[in-house]
Amino acid sequence: MKKDDSNGSNLAAELEQIQAKLAKIAAEQGDDASPIKAKLMDLAKQTDRLSSQLEEKEAPPKEVTDAKTILVVDDNEDFRGIIDATFARTDYKVLIAASSEAALALFKASEKVHLVMTDIFLPGMNGPTLVQQLRELEPGIKVIFMSGYVEENIVSQEVENVMSSGATFLQKPFALTDLLETVDRELAKS
Repeated sequence: MKKDDSNGSNLAAELEQIQAKLAKIAAEQGDDASPIKAKLMDLAKQTDRLSSQLEEKEAPPKEVTDAKTILVVDDNEDFRGIIDATFARTDYKVLIAASSEAALALFKASEKVHLVMTDIFLPGMNGPTLVQQLRELEPGIKVIFMSGYVEENIVSQEVENVMSSGATFLQKPFALTDLLETVDRELAKS
């Protein structure tokens, strides 16, 4: 569910920068009768017209009412930033929480959450406990568990418990394409 990457507002900004540079160069030419200055002024007018046409064609962003909402829970700020940036390029609506407690509050305040992605190991309430509480509120909520700790014996047992429960699991680090494919696959399940 990727959005169109073309961005008219970036193009408009680039046209404005080009127009400003052309006007500056034209002003530096000095002689008003100079053929170079006349050509630069003509180019500046053309970019102005293109910029105006582009602005007219740009429609305000449409409200996506059927977008699926994903609640992401992870205590790592850098990871949350990467996930937020990744989902910003999709049609998904994303809620991001740094703790289980914040996730519960977001979940309760949201109209509908279609999928929860949570780290297994969070300070305070861990991911599996969070999911238990969320499923008391919404029994059919879809879940993807994540963790980077799969090598240690104790931690591996916790991961094994999650995986044996039938939940989807992503081992960190993962490719962002794998993340998006896993999310699409999980949301497509009945």
